[in-house]
Amino acid sequence: EYMGVGCAIVLSTFGGMLRACRPLFQHVVDQKWHIFDARDKVMGRLASCVVPLLMGKHKPNYTPENKDVGDFVVVVNCSAVHVSGSKKKQKLYRWHTGFPGGLKEETFDKLIARKPTEPLRKAVLGMLPKNRLQSIRMTRLKLYAGPYHPHPQLPQLTNLLPPPPSDDDTEFLFPTKVDDARRFHYDEAELAKFLGDNNTQ
Repeated sequence: EYMGVGCAIVLSTFGGMLRACRPLFQHVVDQKWHIFDARDKVMGRLASCVVPLLMGKHKPNYTPENKDVGDFVVVVNCSAVHVSGSKKKQKLYRWHTGFPGGLKEETFDKLIARKPTEPLRKAVLGMLPKNRLQSIRMTRLKLYAGPYHPHPQLPQLTNLLPPPPSDDDTEFLFPTKVDDARRFHYDEAELAKFLGDNNTQ
């Protein structure tokens, strides 16, 4: 009888402790959006910056076991990512089709030409912990080969690229001004004068 009472007291006390600690783990996840420009960035170093954001390791409520508190990460210009040394020709990606003799391999330059976002995706996937949260975290990684993305809450990182060519641009001499994208614009009067002088000669 006394043993039963003691067990009941212990269980009730332990249950009260769990109920008291439960609000500490019931948190509201504040997921933010981050954007990276992969142009001329080393792929491994860029992936090492993306992975902590996907995992949420920069947050005070980070728990590595079963809570997903990571943020969204958008990477543009994945087709222009850089690798050091001779990895463009020597780095190999291997997979198996499942059939006899189905071992396939592909170099980095061929893979990025066929799938521009695949090398960076594989780099980030290899750095994430191999658990149930890996696939969930990968869904928050948005990779785009070009400079544009469809997320309105983030800015477009197109100020580092030249504007698309227009019909008014003439690839010739006599630049009159250079805009932020370092693209030349030409004055029609000076260009006509230059062409006239050359025709008279």
